[in-house]
Amino acid sequence: MSELNIKPLLRYRTMAAFRLTVETRSATRAAEELGISQPAVSQLLAALERAVGFSLFNRGAGRRMDPTDQARQLLSEVREILDAMAALERRVRELAGDEGGQDGADGGRGRRWQESMVER
Repeated sequence: MSELNIKPLLRYRTMAAFRLTVETRSATRAAEELGISQPAVSQLLAALERAVGFSLFNRGAGRRMDPTDQARQLLSEVREILDAMAALERRVRELAGDEGGQDGADGGRGRRWQESMVER
């Protein structure tokens, strides 16, 4: 049995592309939502499929992308991770914000971290 490399799955953009493609059944619409090109979404999904070792989508007529059973099973965990990342981002924004008239005890590092957290 070959070793799985799930690191591509653990990237925000990859998880977001996966979730949006499952929900919209379209890499084009997922790309529009993410503000990236459709070929970029296709590359993310192809890398993800290579990493997990199975197909995530059945490519249907009219470019429709129907999620496989395995993709539907992964979707709930991906949504949980994306929700947790959004909560973390909100918390970092709160901590890095100007609450109480302070610029933050970290000298702005929290703001820089938050900006680098989302790969765009």
